[in-house]
Amino acid sequence: MWTYLAILISISIPIIVFLHKLHVYKVNQNKVVVEKTQEEELKEYEAPQETKVTIEQENTSKMRYKKAVAALDIGDEEEGIKQLIQALAANPTHIKTNDMLAMLYIKKQMYSAASAVLKQLINLEEKPEHYSHLGLVNYQQNLFEEAKSAYQKSIELDPERPQRYVSLAQVYRSLKQPYNAIICANKALEIEEDNVNFLLLLTELFNEVKDSKSAQKTIKRMKQLNEKSATQQQDQEPV
Repeated sequence: MWTYLAILISISIPIIVFLHKLHVYKVNQNKVVVEKTQEEELKEYEAPQETKVTIEQENTSKMRYKKAVAALDIGDEEEGIKQLIQALAANPTHIKTNDMLAMLYIKKQMYSAASAVLKQLINLEEKPEHYSHLGLVNYQQNLFEEAKSAYQKSIELDPERPQRYVSLAQVYRSLKQPYNAIICANKALEIEEDNVNFLLLLTELFNEVKDSKSAQKTIKRMKQLNEKSATQQQDQEPV
């Protein structure tokens, strides 16, 4: 009897071990399946991160934009701003709405608000004028380093606008970097050599660095331009 029992136990133990391993395997397999399923569900949940504007939101945005234009046409800027904000609440990616709101904020000297809208606008569309406007609002807030970066980017995108070099020169002037300002002013004059205002700025910068010789040269150029302009006006007068 004891022999039979010993044989039975010796047979049962491997079976029990096998069944236990099989159970553990199935549990682990189920765990893998559950983890994969959760991972797939997480991917499905995270996938729609991009803001998609519905047709209803697009229509609301257009309606608000038209109301803003109508309000601005009659000079009601407060209502115009209100409608533009609501238009952007429905569709924050509408470029014309962002642009119009930024310009209104600049006009009303609400520079911090203008800066926020311009940054959103730049994210949507990198244009030199957006960076130039951002440079202006930063400058007005005495954020000179930020203004410098914005103007530099606007020039990088469009190096043919002399006024941007002049604006950057004024930023360098505020940063107590007159020699960099002189470089920018000269660059503006390379593009528009007959601009008296640019020459006047350059003269002031030369005086700041005590370069009287160069200042005299720019003054002479201004006199020549004024004489030339006066002669041209006389020639155009009727006899």
